[in-house]
Amino acid sequence: MIAVALATPYDVAYFDQVPAFLAAYGYQPNSLAAIVATLFGANPTGHLPVTVPLADNPEQPLDPWGWGLSYRR
Repeated sequence: MIAVALATPYDVAYFDQVPAFLAAYGYQPNSLAAIVATLFGANPTGHLPVTVPLADNPEQPLDPWGWGLSYRR
């Protein structure tokens, strides 16, 4: 299962059982095209422009600013 957030990366704090989470930051055509491309095999890359806190402890970061990854093929 893959969760996709189209508006905010903060939702990931509430989906701790989801093995994969993509954040597109909007409904613009280029954002939607990037999500579709990633779901069908493109190599996602990117880094968080914000710090995402834990859902039950906003003072503790779940994912820090600048965190991100990509996948090798």
